[in-house]
Amino acid sequence: MFDMKIMTQNEFEEYIEQKSKEGLLKDLNHLFEKVPVVRHYYSTLIQPSTEITILKKYKKVIKEQFEIERGSGYVAPKVSVIDKAVSEFSQIAQDQNNVVNIIFYAIEEAIEFINHYGDINHEFYDWLPTTYESAIKISFRENLEKSIQSRCEKIKDRALHIGYGLGDNFDYFYSKNFH
Repeated sequence: MFDMKIMTQNEFEEYIEQKSKEGLLKDLNHLFEKVPVVRHYYSTLIQPSTEITILKKYKKVIKEQFEIERGSGYVAPKVSVIDKAVSEFSQIAQDQNNVVNIIFYAIEEAIEFINHYGDINHEFYDWLPTTYESAIKISFRENLEKSIQSRCEKIKDRALHIGYGLGDNFDYFYSKNFH
């Protein structure tokens, strides 16, 4: 389709080295204006308190995927939209506790939706346990496991009676990490 080579880290570093300070500032200003994730990244880097505000924005995107308006008919939540929100926030977050928080939030919303409305789709049944395990791994890597164990257990328990082996998967990942 396209025969386009993506710039490597080394090529990028060479580009930066040859640019003047003014040229780099112009590039950064352009990115800041045009790419919201860059704006959010610098906001959290320069003013860490903005991270919670930005976290709420991404949680709202996730929450909207699980809202059903009366009379509008059923539209399945989209894993791609939820993943994009989690991924973008993960790229800009300075505090990994907030990254774990948004991942567990997405899982909790999905489980609540399933328990209230029934099945979503097969994609969610693949996504949920993988994402749960991923959040647990991040927690252990960042030494947050003690602060999230209770939340992990609650999530596991709420998923216990969901079909397709979902509850078993959550139980397995919980037991594997919190024995």
